[in-house]
Amino acid sequence: MRHTKLPFRIAILLLFLLALPGAVVNAQDAEEWYCPQTGHYVTGSFLAFYNNSPEPLRLFGYPITETFTDNNGHQVQYFQRARFDQHDGAIEVAPLGKLLYDEGAPLAPVSTNSAMCRRFPETGKSVCYAFLQFYDKYNGAQYFGLPISALEERDGGRFVQYFENVRMEWHPSAAEGEKVVLTHLGRLYFDDYVNNPDLTRGVSAGSNIIAAPLELQAHAFVKEALLPANASQTLYVIVQDHQFQPLQGANLLVTLHFPDGTVKDDVRPAPTNENGISEFFFPVPDTYEVDEVVQVTVQAVYNGSETTTTTWFRIWW
Repeated sequence: MRHTKLPFRIAILLLFLLALPGAVVNAQDAEEWYCPQTGHYVTGSFLAFYNNSPEPLRLFGYPITETFTDNNGHQVQYFQRARFDQHDGAIEVAPLGKLLYDEGAPLAPVSTNSAMCRRFPETGKSVCYAFLQFYDKYNGAQYFGLPISALEERDGGRFVQYFENVRMEWHPSAAEGEKVVLTHLGRLYFDDYVNNPDLTRGVSAGSNIIAAPLELQAHAFVKEALLPANASQTLYVIVQDHQFQPLQGANLLVTLHFPDGTVKDDVRPAPTNENGISEFFFPVPDTYEVDEVVQVTVQAVYNGSETTTTTWFRIWW
């Protein structure tokens, strides 16, 4: 069972967080790579495993610790989306999905009775559609492990599915090829169960620094998930860097998708404040039926980097 956190921190960490994929960050034959975004090295067999994956930034993210010895005597290293464990000289992706999974979330209303689904007899769970394509494209058997949950709705309606090592999320408003992303389970597990700031403190760089682009993160959530028509809604947007540090002065563009197909795409809230937060109020028309959904898309831009996040709420009475 996971530790209980303050509600605001949970909202920040569990709203799915979109990380920007990038190119492979180091040559295959290099012995070490310094990541200036987080101030950590990846070296030796850990770097070889990282670089030999199909797209390391997409699958694992940036390193958030150095390699260190855990309480079980194993060499480990944490990344944003994963942890690498060394056992008998071999590097494995740790089963963080299994360690962080809590049962009881509602199932997503998606049929698994399709040729686009595959049932895994080892766990009795099916993987379908874009998640199955992502699983096959990135050698899920090696890097993700077996599915351990069905497709579920979490974090305000986000479609997610847990695997032994990862959690997949569905971001419908993202560009084609970017709609399936992996949750930052490495960061979540480290913060919940290790929580040692000395391990995440960056180290000084040596030579041969290879820069990679800023990884911008934006998270959006509404004050009321259910509210009546002809009411006022409050939208909160949080913009952070790869180390979850707030970014002041990020510019925002909000697009509201109403149930009748009307789109309001010229909403510009105030830039984020010193805490990386922007707050925006807007009215909900009284022309919609009960149980209809308003979709909200937020684009954040900061120092030439940009990302998109989504949220929604339901008109309930």
